[in-house]
Amino acid sequence: MIQLNGDRLKDNILSSVQEYSDMIGSVKELSKGKVFTNCYMTADILEKYIFQRKLFFCKSKKGVAFLIDRGNCYTLQLCSSPDEKILAEKLDKRIVAEFVYNEEDYNQGKGEIENKLIKTGFKLNNYILEYRIGFPAPEVLVEQKKYIEHFEKQGYRFGEVRNQDIQEAYSVLASNIESADIHSIDDMDWPRLLLNHYAFGIYSSENKICGVCILPQGYTGGLTAVLREYRQLHLGQALTTFSYHMNGVDNSKQHIWIASTNAVNQHVMEKLGAERGSHRARQYVLDAGDVEHFS
Repeated sequence: MIQLNGDRLKDNILSSVQEYSDMIGSVKELSKGKVFTNCYMTADILEKYIFQRKLFFCKSKKGVAFLIDRGNCYTLQLCSSPDEKILAEKLDKRIVAEFVYNEEDYNQGKGEIENKLIKTGFKLNNYILEYRIGFPAPEVLVEQKKYIEHFEKQGYRFGEVRNQDIQEAYSVLASNIESADIHSIDDMDWPRLLLNHYAFGIYSSENKICGVCILPQGYTGGLTAVLREYRQLHLGQALTTFSYHMNGVDNSKQHIWIASTNAVNQHVMEKLGAERGSHRARQYVLDAGDVEHFS
């Protein structure tokens, strides 16, 4: 049984990326490869939380769990045999767990681990849709350029996020996503984003950032956010078009994630030519007061 015990976390702080890999490797070996896992953090993100002493582990012979202290919650990563039991107790923050599946794989039963989460009180907090990007198409770009020119005439400016604007850009993103999702922007490598021309913003006539667009990089989905008071102006649509056009990368293999409840953003992406992908990300949350065991 894997015991997620809040009183013991301080005694189980992960010390290295190698230790992370060894624990996962040991579970896979003992389980003969038949494991469930959502442990896919890259080495640079692992090193960040190891250095900050915010990455904890709880293990048994047949499984290991990692808890990352994100400030407002713990995010949970698991690697365990399908029949391993888990006990969660004495945790002072809610636990957030995310799982990404190809829809066909999920329907064939590979999402069974989520049934264990639900039985103990985890609730589906968000259901996130994948969109594959292959835009902007020439005719779409012509139409959207009119939007961009319209806003520029009103004093708005489109451009890359500058180094001195990182904190303001972060605040725009943070104010537009759910608190349980805050780690998606906490893990962003801003210097690399700026160096590779992946971060764009729209600035008001007072030089205030009204919206931010982060382009997708490989398996990291893109994100666009606009301050609430500007959302009725369609700034996000124009900013997204501007960002992808200015970056000049091949977007055909890129993807973004949009919450199933965010009908406005889904409409914008579809209007710009993005197509619905086959993957779904499910996010489950266990509030601190609901912590109990599941098996």
